[in-house]
Amino acid sequence: MDLSRHAISAPGTDPGAAGMPCAVPVAVQVAGGLPGAGSVAGPGIVGMPGAKPGAVAGSAGRACAEVGAGPVGVVRDFVAWLAGVDGKECEGVASSDAARLDLIGALEAVKAAAAAAQARVTTAFAASQREVHLARGGKPQQAARSIGSQVALARRDSPSRGDQHVGFAHALHVEMPHTMAALTHGVISEYRATLIVRETACLTREQRGVVDERLAPDLPSLGNRSLAAAARRIAAHIDAAAVVARMERAVASRRVTVRPAPDGMAWLTFLAPLTEAVGAYAALDRLAKTALTTVVTGNDPQQSNPPANGNDSGLGSGGGLAVVVVRRSLDVVDRPAPGDS
Repeated sequence: MDLSRHAISAPGTDPGAAGMPCAVPVAVQVAGGLPGAGSVAGPGIVGMPGAKPGAVAGSAGRACAEVGAGPVGVVRDFVAWLAGVDGKECEGVASSDAARLDLIGALEAVKAAAAAAQARVTTAFAASQREVHLARGGKPQQAARSIGSQVALARRDSPSRGDQHVGFAHALHVEMPHTMAALTHGVISEYRATLIVRETACLTREQRGVVDERLAPDLPSLGNRSLAAAARRIAAHIDAAAVVARMERAVASRRVTVRPAPDGMAWLTFLAPLTEAVGAYAALDRLAKTALTTVVTGNDPQQSNPPANGNDSGLGSGGGLAVVVVRRSLDVVDRPAPGDS
């Protein structure tokens, strides 16, 4: 279903003016053969399902050459055009709700296709920069840090996330062609591609390729949880020892972190084995409810119903410390500030 055909240009600009972005026609279509997935066909955006990645890249290059703009200009023009999409009746797009749903699906495909293109460009950038660093006598570790930092900066993300972006891009582009193709054509979202990469991180390149191939037929129909579970199941079948080793490493990485939240609050994060985490959650939840009751009513249920063993289960000796911290915090809240009395 052809939803729109517009000239992509920055609002209020003359595409023919010198130095202005050039106009690029884009056809937004929904592919009926892909359940719940759309596909966007247009210069520099994404090819139709079944097209080879090389053909997509080639068409993008030809489009840029025809209109006299590089890939960056084409993408920026498309972003500028998207700024004017609001779901109301406009040129070439009906105002019916069915058309709006089609457009929502097509835009979801654009997001996936953009993520795939970003992964391909990231891989090419990393390879180029690695060669430059090694040619200058630099160490691979230094090159990796530099590459990750630059990618994070380009994505307006934290430097600590740069290595993850580079690793994700490499896994998709080099080791998982079927997943990459599905992302390129909008069959799956970037998040689902991330799930597959994450669940196969403990495997070798060859083993990852096997998981990628086996999952390919089911990618359009699996949800987030089902997809992650399927990837884990296949990974365990291929190399159970690697999966067990990964779980052991995860247990060794248990930790507790805290970060600030608005209004004088904070997020307390507890990474631990499932059984321990459930017990800790139950104890903390009970303590939180007790603290809330104390603030609202002024009565402390802990005073009338102390634990039989003098300690809360699930937290060990830390439970008592948590109560002390909570009560002290409440005392500070209830105590008048200097000069108020």
